[in-house]
Amino acid sequence: MEKIKKFFQGLISWWISIQMEIIKGQNIEPMNVELNKGFAIIIDDHLLKDDTDDINKIANIISNKGIPYCGYNNLNDALKCISNFIAVNFVVLDWRLSVPENQEVVVTDFMIKANATSNINFLKEFRKQCFAPVFIFSSENRDNIVEELSENGGKDLLNEDSPERNFIFIKSKSELIDGENLFNAVNEWIKKNPAIYTLKSWDNSFLEAKNKTFWHLFERSPMWPKILWDTYSKDSVDQGLNIMDTINKNISSRTKFLNYDQVILEGYNGNITKNEIKEVIQGIMFMNSDYLHDKDLQPGDIFKIQGDYYLNLRPICDTIIGRMEENETPSASCDGNFYSIKGSKMRPIDVKDRYNSNLEMINERIDEVVIYGVEEKEFFRFSLKKIYIHNFITQRGNRKCRLVSPYITHIQQKYSSYVGRFGLPRMPVEIITDNLPMD
Repeated sequence: MEKIKKFFQGLISWWISIQMEIIKGQNIEPMNVELNKGFAIIIDDHLLKDDTDDINKIANIISNKGIPYCGYNNLNDALKCISNFIAVNFVVLDWRLSVPENQEVVVTDFMIKANATSNINFLKEFRKQCFAPVFIFSSENRDNIVEELSENGGKDLLNEDSPERNFIFIKSKSELIDGENLFNAVNEWIKKNPAIYTLKSWDNSFLEAKNKTFWHLFERSPMWPKILWDTYSKDSVDQGLNIMDTINKNISSRTKFLNYDQVILEGYNGNITKNEIKEVIQGIMFMNSDYLHDKDLQPGDIFKIQGDYYLNLRPICDTIIGRMEENETPSASCDGNFYSIKGSKMRPIDVKDRYNSNLEMINERIDEVVIYGVEEKEFFRFSLKKIYIHNFITQRGNRKCRLVSPYITHIQQKYSSYVGRFGLPRMPVEIITDNLPMD
């Protein structure tokens, strides 16, 4: 127990020392020690083989800070395990892995190209598994490595015009063994990348909530999945989808509030394009149909049928496909139909007419809803005046996406208010004009 206590005290002291150095130069608040959680990956043919090589000094620095690492001497061994690299802190990669360093061996252009291609393929596979920084180091000139990346299919991995958008850092081994440069580099990368900062902040909170949720359920009964499965089976709903939804809601309710560092999230002064803003907003509003189960129909599902767009509003309890008869034929409890409102792309002049420059928002009429980004980067108008009925089984292949909460919730509430509205007599124009300001 005493050893564990000393370990955490040392780890905290290390982080504090790093943060204080940063604060001296930049006058910002120290970041959370928890952000640097996770194990490291080191890929180098000299690892644990040549004590004089700088990579072993780097490995010792990492290990002495209490960060576990997995070491590999070649890419093939690392690729065999890459599906497990889902929570990596950072990767240290030797760029000249498959190129002999023996001076008696003539290094050909073919060998250099093959080495670069192998490294690039690994980086692309790693990016599919994890979002974490990669440190590439070599005795080679940095420009040569950048050129090799660009010429061998890795141009999209490195952004020379906007370094803060990169997840790859090219360093020399000598730079990383000097004091705390390795960890300062990780820290600097996090500071300049709001996405990875947010990911690590959220990930720590999420993992803690996940563990609490599963222990909470396990302590009540190790058979809790079976209990839920049977419950959902009796309700004729998809058991897997509903168990997943229950788990997600329980984890969400236990996730701690994240107090983000204002300096990091507001301090970025680089260029953010209009297209990036559009992509982000569209990304948080819609779930692509590729991620939707073919037997899961919910409010917010949008279909494109003969050039028109239809937004489903029918409550989920009426559209449980599992309640249909064999071969998905209609039953008394589910006819397989969805009730939708019809929409179409708006003209720029129509968007202009509804734009409120004072409030910087779109004014909707009482009989419509306006949604951005249903398809492409356009505004769409859906009329509330008429409901259209379609069969889900026959139109399933035409589903484009799903509008998620709170956007679909707003539309459902507005539609409910619209169909339940009461008409009022028109106000006489004499009364209105008599209360206007005098010219």
